Amino acid sequence: MQNPNSLVARVYKERYFPDVHVLKATQGQGSSFIWAGIWAAKEEFTQGFRWLLGSSDDIVATTDPWLKNKVKFRLEHNQLYTGKQEKVSSLFLPGKKEWNTILIKNNFLQEDAEAILASRIPQRTVADRMVWAHSSNGIYTAKAAYHFWYEANFGSTIIPQCTGWKKIWHLNLPHKIKVFVWRFCQNVIPVRRRLSSKGLRIPITFVL
Repeated sequence: MQNPNSLVARVYKERYFPDVHVLKATQGQGSSFIWAGIWAAKEEFTQGFRWLLGSSDDIVATTDPWLKNKVKFRLEHNQLYTGKQEKVSSLFLPGKKEWNTILIKNNFLQEDAEAILASRIPQRTVADRMVWAHSSNGIYTAKAAYHFWYEANFGSTIIPQCTGWKKIWHLNLPHKIKVFVWRFCQNVIPVRRRLSSKGLRIPITFVL
């Protein structure tokens, strides 16, 4: 999503979404195991991305996530705007990279109009691009995504962690015990609850 010119991105685009953006892709028939996994997590995963304005020619004003200060980065009240598939660039003054204030205020409710007018329009000629909205540099990482997921599901970014590893590793204990303690604190021991969260069917005879 952030590196559309990479080999992997080009292969997947050619196979699964040749004519649309990845956010609008469908799973399709006979998809690979990897694509099926990406598709299964797509809804939750893509909530953390938003468009960063460039030319504004690739972003649908009323449906795509592009507004930094809005819930889910989308307009919430677009029923007043007749051009529901119009690009963000349609909200500019003709021939200029400036917001058409009159058009916006006449076609959007006040809350949405204020969010649009507060968005900065880059004057350089650059392409629209997707950024990870929950990091300071806009770059997606697995760690940033995990924190986003944890906050969304548990209401906090403070993830419980075990500390004092140096003391544990220097204890006079068998190595397998120290490894077990580490795995326990990292919540990676394959007990029933952990396996069930991965979608595995656990037989009733499994006692852990």
